[in-house]
Amino acid sequence: MRTAIFYSLLIAALAGPLTPTPGKTPPPVLSVTAPARTPMARPGGEITYDVRLAANIELSSPRLALSAALPEDLVHVVGSTQINSRPAPDPVVWGQFIRWDGLPAPSNRPGRHGIHTLVQDIMDPSHIADYTRAAFENYWSRDDRLLAVMPFELSAPFNDWPAWDWVFSSSGTRDDGSPDRIHRVYEAVRNLPRQTPTLVVTFKLSVHRLEGNHGPELTVFTSAGKLSAKAETVTVADLPTAGVVSGRVVLRDRRPPPGTTVTVGRRTVETSPDGSYQLAVPLGSYLLAAAGPGCRPVQLGPVTVPANARTTPPEITLSPYRGTELPDRRSP
Repeated sequence: MRTAIFYSLLIAALAGPLTPTPGKTPPPVLSVTAPARTPMARPGGEITYDVRLAANIELSSPRLALSAALPEDLVHVVGSTQINSRPAPDPVVWGQFIRWDGLPAPSNRPGRHGIHTLVQDIMDPSHIADYTRAAFENYWSRDDRLLAVMPFELSAPFNDWPAWDWVFSSSGTRDDGSPDRIHRVYEAVRNLPRQTPTLVVTFKLSVHRLEGNHGPELTVFTSAGKLSAKAETVTVADLPTAGVVSGRVVLRDRRPPPGTTVTVGRRTVETSPDGSYQLAVPLGSYLLAAAGPGCRPVQLGPVTVPANARTTPPEITLSPYRGTELPDRRSP
């Protein structure tokens, strides 16, 4: 009777060092973004962030640390941490600072190790060694990606050598599809950290009585130094059904005009130094107006604001009145 045996091996491959391009500024060690899943929250609610770290160079250390400085009245939610969508330990908390240590560093050359499996038909279980040798000679040895190989028998349909099996023949299946009776070495290999091009750290913050626009300040510590980034700004407002309107106001020469205000419906906000604005308004349709000292006011609309979503109108360009000189807000 024809039977089959499953063979697997652990593959390891080295990634060579990156060679910088002459005359070009090297990229930052990591690209860091931290979007919020919703653009606004109410006091007493929660904000979920997904911090995404993508490697631009190969880091010498496989581990990194991530810290976040939280605005006042934003508190980390215990048990909310996930690493690449899997539950993970909570960060260490010092007042308004939280920090995760020992995170797996992303790789700009993923796939440096993995488990490769093949199924081989066999006629005679007593010739298992011959079939294993043939698999190496005729299959795996031809792959020039291999640097190191650790062979093992994943499962066999006979019980002559059960010590070889990493999945026992009596094993059932867990809810996630994995076997429930396995050798401890299989578990160790299965739990090896996977090097992926992006590391995603997910966590939640609870909002306590804080209104306005807020976002954590992030710092990533790697073997190549540290990198700072700003998480996406979330608007906290005590409005039961509201959305967020955000955008930017500039002059014709792309400078941000000083002292500019943006009004949506009955709510008004002053622009940030870079000309950006963000505010929460009840859902509905509104005219949007921008005005600044020495500039002609501009009105856009109508702007439709859905509930719990971000609306980004076109960029607003202001024009100074003739003969008016405006200071450059970008100058120190």
